This record gives sequence, structure tokens and C-alpha cells, in this order.
Amino acid sequence: MKKNLFTVGCLAYAIIGIIQIAATIVGFEAWWGWNGFFAVIGAIFVGYLPILGTIMGIMGAIKGWDWSPLLAILFFCWPLILNIVAVAVGGATEMIEKFKK
Repeated sequence: MKKNLFTVGCLAYAIIGIIQIAATIVGFEAWWGWNGFFAVIGAIFVGYLPILGTIMGIMGAIKGWDWSPLLAILFFCWPLILNIVAVAVGGATEMIEKFKK
């Protein structure tokens, strides 16, 4: 179970990261007026930074793709919710196993 959840988490992180970089590219172009080349270079550096990359991805989706702020936040922050649930399930499983012994 833990291996499957880890695999799903890694896959989700990679997919969100790719979309986040694309949104960051669009954000640099729409929000700051950078041309394509510099937007791509900036997005590669910023896209995978945990907090800054997420914020830039959200702003790129809002400014560049005209997403609603709620939709952009939910899309880019759901891995955090998934991690919280995974930690809670793992902790609950360990507690149940301790009480069984």
C-alpha cells in the first residue's frame, strides 16, 4: 500500500510540476511581459521551487489562462492535501497496529 501511494504521489508531483512550469511560462509572459525564451528559462528555475513555483503557477493560470483564483488554487494545492491525508492514514494505520499487539 505504501509503495503504491508513494508512486501515485511521485507521478502526481511530476504532472503538476510540468503543468506548473507551463503556467509559470504563461505567467511570465502575461504578468511581467517577458518574451518566450526568457519566460521558459525563468520558469525552469522557478517552476519546481515549492512555494514560489506554486504561487507563480497559480498566478500564471489566473493571468495567462484566465482561470478563476479558486480553481487555480485547488488545482495547484491538491498534492498538499493528498500528502496530509497520506500522513494521517499512515499514522492511523500504525496506531491500529500498535493496539492490536
